[in-house]
Amino acid sequence: DSKAVAGKGQHRQLAGLPTPSRGARSPGGAGPERAGRGQASALEEVMRRRGVDEAWTTLEEMQTQGITTDKYTVSRMLMKTVGDGRSAKPNAQRIYRGISLVEKFIESQPKDVDEVLFNALLDTCCRLRDLTRLEATVKRMKDLNVQPSPVTLGILVKTYGQAGDLPKVLQVWSDMEHQRGQANAVTYGCMIDACVKCGNLAKAVEIFMGMRETGKHKNTILYT
Repeated sequence: DSKAVAGKGQHRQLAGLPTPSRGARSPGGAGPERAGRGQASALEEVMRRRGVDEAWTTLEEMQTQGITTDKYTVSRMLMKTVGDGRSAKPNAQRIYRGISLVEKFIESQPKDVDEVLFNALLDTCCRLRDLTRLEATVKRMKDLNVQPSPVTLGILVKTYGQAGDLPKVLQVWSDMEHQRGQANAVTYGCMIDACVKCGNLAKAVEIFMGMRETGKHKNTILYT
């Protein structure tokens, strides 16, 4: 299932990121930067010891007091919240609380965001099948001049594919030419799966054949 592979790929991308408690460094190393790293480490410690729900509460308190944190920890918190719902029925209220606090982080620390944080937010919207929130997130990403990645492309075509919106699938695939050129088999798998879900097998075959022509690596999932 290409959706499962894409989800795992995105999770690995987030899980491998440096954090203040794992040696991430900020330019300059001045006092305020060290303070920010300490706050982020403390937030991670709350998540590890007391759970992600308590970490969201801590982040909310930090935001109220104007205390900054780092994007890596916030990304992990959101992915953890979504991941906790995979083995059972997702708790939409719990997940939307996380989304709202991530959006507040973006609003209050716009210079600290990147495409990984936005991808975590987009992937969460995809899992909730919330197209309105997803499109608002894409707009915010553009407003902040955060460049999307092939992972972003995969998430978007997957979302529109599961909604059965073939025109949107094709539009995103066409518009994101640069990301398409950098895409791997996982992203292509999302596109092929989206075309199949939308009932356009011919387009799915066209995408697959295009992979062969450009020498893109193909994994066995694409043949199933």
